Amino acid sequence: MYPITDPYRAKMLDQTQKHNLRGTLDTSINFTEADVIGVSYRNQCSDKNVLLGSVNIGTLKLTFIKDLLDRGDYYGKKITLTDGLRVQTGKIDVYADVPIGVFYIGEAVRTGQGMVDVTAYDVLSLMDRPYTVGQTSGKLYDYCKMIEDATGATFGMTQAECEALPNGDIEIAPFTDNDMTTWRDMVSELAQLIGGFAYAGRDGKWLFKSFDNTAVIDVPVNRRMSGSKFSDFETRFDGLSYLDVKTTGELQYVGDRDGYVMNLGNNPFLQYGTPSAIEMRAQAIFNRVQLMQYTPYEVSILPAFIALDLGDVVSFSDDYTGDTSSGAVMAITWTYNKSIKIQCYGANPNLQYGQSKAEKAAQGAASSNKFDKISTFTATNIQEFEIGNAEREILRTYFSTSSEQPMLTLTEVKFNLEEPGEVQILYYLNNELIGYSPVETYSEGGLHTMSVMYPMSGLATNFKHKFTVFMRTSTGLNIQPLDARTYVQGFGADLTSKWLGLIEASDTILLTDLGSIQPIVITDGVVTHEWPVMSSPEISDTFSKVAISTIGVLPFLESVNAYLENAYYATEDLEYFLATEEDEYLETE
Repeated sequence: MYPITDPYRAKMLDQTQKHNLRGTLDTSINFTEADVIGVSYRNQCSDKNVLLGSVNIGTLKLTFIKDLLDRGDYYGKKITLTDGLRVQTGKIDVYADVPIGVFYIGEAVRTGQGMVDVTAYDVLSLMDRPYTVGQTSGKLYDYCKMIEDATGATFGMTQAECEALPNGDIEIAPFTDNDMTTWRDMVSELAQLIGGFAYAGRDGKWLFKSFDNTAVIDVPVNRRMSGSKFSDFETRFDGLSYLDVKTTGELQYVGDRDGYVMNLGNNPFLQYGTPSAIEMRAQAIFNRVQLMQYTPYEVSILPAFIALDLGDVVSFSDDYTGDTSSGAVMAITWTYNKSIKIQCYGANPNLQYGQSKAEKAAQGAASSNKFDKISTFTATNIQEFEIGNAEREILRTYFSTSSEQPMLTLTEVKFNLEEPGEVQILYYLNNELIGYSPVETYSEGGLHTMSVMYPMSGLATNFKHKFTVFMRTSTGLNIQPLDARTYVQGFGADLTSKWLGLIEASDTILLTDLGSIQPIVITDGVVTHEWPVMSSPEISDTFSKVAISTIGVLPFLESVNAYLENAYYATEDLEYFLATEEDEYLETE
């Protein structure tokens, strides 16, 4: 809900209201209610089936009673709109403003009376552009900034606000074989992941919101204008389903499924990771879905309720029975100085049986995977990189192949070189160096583009490979998001359930306050590879001497013995894995 004052909150329930409309066209032309007629706004964050992941575009319609721009100049121009409600502050009547939003004109039609009918759309309309990025990885905030850079649609949340959302603080990567064709498709999949939707804020920036069950305002029965309708049931979701495209091609479920089951389809961000990690992401979504115990309604109330945002929960008190119904605002239709209709959709728990249309579509999606063709997989960076003489990973993708034919890779990187120097690209397959480009020498700094091709042969079939691209330079360089890309192409390449055979783990010892002694950072990592037969491999690492300021040098040795016990390996997958660690610290004089 838009922040409002106490006088506004009191007046919005008053049946006698006076409003004042103001706006700007093309940032410089001001207009008032005297310049327009037929002003209305419509938006929603779900449809009647109640699905997560809505990225609906808000629509503003109005008619200018006179021409304010030359013919052909309306398209793409920005409109900002504000509604003022007259409230009493002390002994003075003033107008308390609530911004309606920022919109971009999509259509302008001149009438025979010299008027101009305008249809404008909010910032989410900028996202209907082709999505061409391949394999990526990062956190929710990283993806949102990438979308902002690619579309020009400004994101309105901080990194901390993103990380506070469900699944907002974990590393995610989309399954390569997905249905995303536009940037709005990607936003929709991310919105599912946080258990909510995306919408345009009143300042023209786009946001995410998770569904909740806390009411922001209560509306008594004598403050409903007309046409109030309430369902005789309460929506209750007792299960969540999603299609496992990568492994089984079947629907997976979270919850006990006693009530209505919400289906997420084949969300590409619920494919990579261990089964337990994917289930944790799905459970985080389901925790939000369980809060959606809403009573569907359709209510027309006073226009000052434009202060409500999509997703706000509104409760309605019944003065006669004492009952209270509540539900999130899922659709808004506002007409200036007349009324606002808000709607909450719902799913009848009595109709929970049988496959929904979404479930049927999700079940059939897996059949589209074909492994008898030439496939191309791409990876693109969504983070900025600063690279020096040390090798640094800039790209990563996964693939498996059912053919022994070679795979071809092409890597393109645009970078800003600090000063003249040398640059090199290196290729790793399953953490082993397999090749590198010739060292390129640049006689001047600035922007450069480097393109190199590398063939890979002798790849193990029916095995999932990790392909990574590293880069290093003799001076220093910077790579901006979306400026590095690699392609892996070959016959019979796919992304199936083959196990990578690689478990990566690392731990970091953070900085510790040692008073006046300068602290150091110690980081170690362990990489364990699958052994073809039952065995108990031993892994050890040794720390060399560490200097601590002027105190001296203390020898320090850590020995780690890791044993793989009770391991059972299936033909194509690691069925069961249990590792135990025994640590032994040796004292030295």
